[in-house]
Amino acid sequence: ENFYKLKTLNVLPNGVPELFYNKEFKETNRDTVIFIGHFIERKGFSDFLKAAESLAEKHSDINFLAVGGRADLVDMSSFEKQYPTIKFLSWMDRESLIDYLDSSVCLVMPSKKSDGKDVPLVKRLVSVPWSEQFGRVIFEAYSRSTPVIAYDSGAISEVVISPDNLVPEGDIKCLTDKIEEA
Repeated sequence: ENFYKLKTLNVLPNGVPELFYNKEFKETNRDTVIFIGHFIERKGFSDFLKAAESLAEKHSDINFLAVGGRADLVDMSSFEKQYPTIKFLSWMDRESLIDYLDSSVCLVMPSKKSDGKDVPLVKRLVSVPWSEQFGRVIFEAYSRSTPVIAYDSGAISEVVISPDNLVPEGDIKCLTDKIEEA
């Protein structure tokens, strides 16, 4: 705040208390591969799209879902037109997100290192290198017994339970194979 002369607009709450859900598991078919995050390059969104698109052709019984976006940066309708086999949803309340995690075969988290130029709002201030620092969504998935398949990037390897589910950063073929295994 002092350096950039900006006022803090919003402080995100610590996510740990939210992870202890009292919501019962729904008896549901796990038939969805889910991505949760901003629809930007550092979150590996394009890699998820490539993997999901190739798998959707072979597995019509599996749903592919991307939750998140950035309404100020992306046009959701353009994704829906370009990728008709993938469902796109904007941010939602935690209760709804839990329902989607309860029906997911796996969470895909292909976050990768960034030079900081992939987020337009930050770029005008300064370009700061970035890599995934914690991955709260990983804990959210595990809290619902949903396995996680992720790039071995940043702190992700410290959080993912099974090293077998870590994929070399940027290896879309390996990512696709791991999703298919799940």
